[in-house]
Amino acid sequence: QSGARSYRLTLLDAPGTAIWRSDSLTANHVSLDRAFAARLTTHTYYWSVDVEREEASVELGPFWFRLVDP
Repeated sequence: QSGARSYRLTLLDAPGTAIWRSDSLTANHVSLDRAFAARLTTHTYYWSVDVEREEASVELGPFWFRLVDP
């Protein structure tokens, strides 16, 4: 995101409850802790990202994705 100073990613379950939130990040990517990722099941989830810019913060999302069995 142009002009971004930091990002904060939130992972939500299907009803919209936040189940994980990153620390403030300067990179535009993040990895989930293996123990947390192992608890995720076949399900629909959502993610959103708060972008902190000098002039204002912006929330992008939520965007959905679905985990499926391999």
